[in-house]
Amino acid sequence: ISEAQAAWIADQFTSVSVSHDGPPDIHNVQRPTLDGRPSLAIVERTIQTLQGRSSHFYVRTTLLPGQVGRQQEIVEYLYERLQVTSIHIEPAYPLWDQGAVGFRPSDAEGFIEHFLQARTWAGRHDVAVSFSGLRMQELHGPYCNVLRHTLHLIPEDVAGACPFTPDKNRAMEANTVVGHYDRSS
Repeated sequence: ISEAQAAWIADQFTSVSVSHDGPPDIHNVQRPTLDGRPSLAIVERTIQTLQGRSSHFYVRTTLLPGQVGRQQEIVEYLYERLQVTSIHIEPAYPLWDQGAVGFRPSDAEGFIEHFLQARTWAGRHDVAVSFSGLRMQELHGPYCNVLRHTLHLIPEDVAGACPFTPDKNRAMEANTVVGHYDRSS
């Protein structure tokens, strides 16, 4: 997106995330442009435009199994190069119809070991690092569950599709209300 579009987004939304997967050798392989060129410079320009304008800005990093041991390096890169202070690491899920691309249940221990190392480093630099709290074998986490049949019961008799909208007003504003429920039944 252009700098003007990034500025508009930052001015309109209270929370903005950008997908950035870390150092160039990771990011440019995982996120090339439509014509196959590296996207790192474009994404980093967007991040610099968004920072300071959005009240809550964070980077979402997709982690493939081959980079499990590079989590601290990724966090260091995002902090030292771009001063990112909120990073969400999302382990890639297996694509069932396309072979073994993502993490498997047997990968959980190694993921957590390296995640905790990255989070310890981040804590010394006032960087918040989180992950989805997933189950390695299925799409599941605390983000909006668009690919699952999941409802979140919200106070005031509302059913929502996203745990980031924990009350009726925010769910209505975000258009994540999918129905209402009857407490008596």
